[in-house]
Amino acid sequence: MPLDRWSESVVRYFYCKKFAELFPGVHQLVECDKIDLVLREGSAIAFVEFKFYRHPIRFDPYDGSIRGFKGGPGAKNLLEFQS
Repeated sequence: MPLDRWSESVVRYFYCKKFAELFPGVHQLVECDKIDLVLREGSAIAFVEFKFYRHPIRFDPYDGSIRGFKGGPGAKNLLEFQS
């Protein structure tokens, strides 16, 4: 699959899948409150925030021409990440 068709959700899927293979005893909580992934094993907890810094190309839906790039994270997403 070309990288231009990937998104943060796709990256998280493959990360979680591989993580489960390597560490089957670790419980994964996806989209836990405002955290992308919470990993729990006993009393140990880790928070993982995925950021997929890639600006996908916008295409015209009628003729397929390139219309520029999609923007970056929104203000709300940026504030959540900073907090």
